[in-house]
Amino acid sequence: MQNLILVLSIILILGILIKLSEMYTKKRKKEYKFNGKLNDVILTYNERKYYHSLRKLLENTEYIIFSKVRLADIIKTYSNKHLNKVSGKHIDFLITDKNTKPLLFIELDDSTHERAKNKENDVKKNYILSRVGIEIMRTDINHIENNLLEIKNKLKIV
Repeated sequence: MQNLILVLSIILILGILIKLSEMYTKKRKKEYKFNGKLNDVILTYNERKYYHSLRKLLENTEYIIFSKVRLADIIKTYSNKHLNKVSGKHIDFLITDKNTKPLLFIELDDSTHERAKNKENDVKKNYILSRVGIEIMRTDINHIENNLLEIKNKLKIV
């Protein structure tokens, strides 16, 4: 009788384990849903124009240009509250040394920066970066040459 109870207990436990395994496998096979598409380009026309000018300025140097870098990738925060403030914001261009140490942060201010929401975002971005000791170089699309000269001087490019 004890053997029968032991066998039935083992069969019951195996049945439960098989059912749990099936449930786990089914859950893991659940389709992950996503709706979106790849952008044709990641930079706007003005950003591409500026990027090419910047690339030409830095072509014979060891500096690296990154574009559309999230603030959360360059600023360490110590709480989720502060992480949320930087995770949705990006800097248009970041120039680093060959070891990817951030050197210059550049914002290209085109006509979209005249919108109230973008102005507010610019103020927040300026504040956040100033709190970590970073100055943003802001340039208007119509003043690229002046900005490039300023970058050349700051990076001491000959």
